[in-house]
Amino acid sequence: VGFSGGETLLEVANALPERRRANVSFYTTSLVGRGILAESSHLEPATVVNIAWARSGRLPAHCQYATVPPYGQVASRLDILREVNSLASRQPIKRALKEMDQVDIAFASLGLVNPGGTSLAHNRLSMFGLLQASGVAPKELTDEGAVGDLSYCLFDADGKENPRDTRGAKLPKDKWRFFLTAGHYDPKRQGVEFYRHMVADGKIVIVIAGTYKVPAILAALKNQLFNVLITDEASARRIVTSS
Repeated sequence: VGFSGGETLLEVANALPERRRANVSFYTTSLVGRGILAESSHLEPATVVNIAWARSGRLPAHCQYATVPPYGQVASRLDILREVNSLASRQPIKRALKEMDQVDIAFASLGLVNPGGTSLAHNRLSMFGLLQASGVAPKELTDEGAVGDLSYCLFDADGKENPRDTRGAKLPKDKWRFFLTAGHYDPKRQGVEFYRHMVADGKIVIVIAGTYKVPAILAALKNQLFNVLITDEASARRIVTSS
């Protein structure tokens, strides 16, 4: 079972009844560093997966992840990409990334790049709070067509990783890659494609999201990035009428 990060999945992990789950192993689906919570109160996946593991018997070898450092203020997005690639070359991190690829069930966080009037509060809780602390503004990403993220993987209005410049010309996909995520070593399964392939293979990708994330939900549905949605009735009606 793979877990992403965030407040909602923290609540999922906390709600697990305590019992021994000998046939379940827990994985993060991304490696995210976190520093002092001054500019972002985001909860990274390692926190969530440790709680889920602790409530499932604390069995040795049943919790797999690696730790990575947080980003500081960087000069450019290229600096972040260089750091990501450098971290991925380290053997313990490489092993953790490869272990992620075998998850059968993923609890995936879903974020909206630009939530409008709620941007300050919600971006502090999301991956975008982490990026803002490194100098990457949500507006910069929305100008390139980004609508949301699934477990730290950005996607556009069609649910695809497809960054574009102001003239509509395609940009390299690594313009939207800021974190080490599942599928890193398989060119066909990088980014959101990891989750699309999980769905296509009959595995389970669970998203928990409500009203203000409906634009991101609709975009992710277009590319079949998840196959289980937990939401409220009002959001469900909006999704059905919009689609």
